[in-house]
Amino acid sequence: MPLFYYVSGYLYKEKYEKMELKEYIKKRAKELLYPYITLTIINFLCYIIKEHSINGIVKYIISFLYSNYIFDINYVGAVWFLMSLFIVEILYMMLRKKSNLNITSIMVFICFTIGILIQKIVSIKYFRLPFWIDISLFGLLFYHLGHIIKIKCNNLKFYKKVIILVLSIILNISAIILNYKYCYTDKFLGRIDMLYLHFGNYILFLLASTSGILTWQIISELICKNKLLELLGQNTLVIMGIHIIFIQILVKLFKILELTIDVYVQGGIIFIITTICSLICSLIIKKYFRKIVVL
Repeated sequence: MPLFYYVSGYLYKEKYEKMELKEYIKKRAKELLYPYITLTIINFLCYIIKEHSINGIVKYIISFLYSNYIFDINYVGAVWFLMSLFIVEILYMMLRKKSNLNITSIMVFICFTIGILIQKIVSIKYFRLPFWIDISLFGLLFYHLGHIIKIKCNNLKFYKKVIILVLSIILNISAIILNYKYCYTDKFLGRIDMLYLHFGNYILFLLASTSGILTWQIISELICKNKLLELLGQNTLVIMGIHIIFIQILVKLFKILELTIDVYVQGGIIFIITTICSLICSLIIKKYFRKIVVL
């Protein structure tokens, strides 16, 4: 998830700062909130077919209107990220309009600190802000990082990229291993999860996140043009919105068939089939239902 915020920040365009805030909000609402609504409806229809539960349907609707985590269950899938990103981008635009890059960095760090304080409150008493605002305070940091890297670290020489790549991989693996003991609980079993504000050790989380981001940043720069990756990149929004549907179907199918397959092999099969099916659906939606989904 930090990588997704980072990429969005990397693609941030400073020309938008010349726009009126109201105009910018309207623009990003059309690009992020409309897909949030329509993709949630698609997931909702699939949920109704699967569950037939009035209680579950009510919880799904409330989750959509407030947030997933009030029931401690992820009801609207990965679509929550679109609402969170919308909040991040509006908040970031407000900061950029009133300050230079250095002041913005300070304000972003303050927002991150507020996010930590909210997470501490959550651990004492279950309390969450609506529309994933509390997650957005963490996402804002990675969004800002993307903007800074684009400005400060463009056009690095090849040997510098290789050095950074090697160091990033080493740091990433080390931070993940060290953070595992901090985030190991009966509920999460070592899993870092931004949706539930579960980070383990904050310093190790930041080290693992930033080193992982840099690793993929440099790998993507070293890869030559690839039509398949470009096709996937052009359809990531819809793939993100509907891929969980296919994962749930395939997991249930494996249980029904009772296939004795290694868990990693099964995960690989699910990943490949889900990616292919999600991509095909995205292409169909874009071709025939683009105006409805607003993409």
